[in-house]
Amino acid sequence: MHYEGNIIRPPSEADSIILQVTVGCSHNACTFCGAYRGKRFRIKEPEIIDEDIAFAARYCLRQKTVFLADGNALA
Repeated sequence: MHYEGNIIRPPSEADSIILQVTVGCSHNACTFCGAYRGKRFRIKEPEIIDEDIAFAARYCLRQKTVFLADGNALA
């Protein structure tokens, strides 16, 4: 899996596959959150995401859920 920086996930996702599809947060201006300061938002390259999905399909057979990681994964 190709992770960049620290991955933040809720405790409820402890048993999920963590798929980082974006880096940083598209808003990145919340006064209560400094988790993504210094990270410029971008969507990861489709080829990298495809490689991570293929890896998870092959090696992460126990997990039943996927958590899309970083600040705004649905951007």
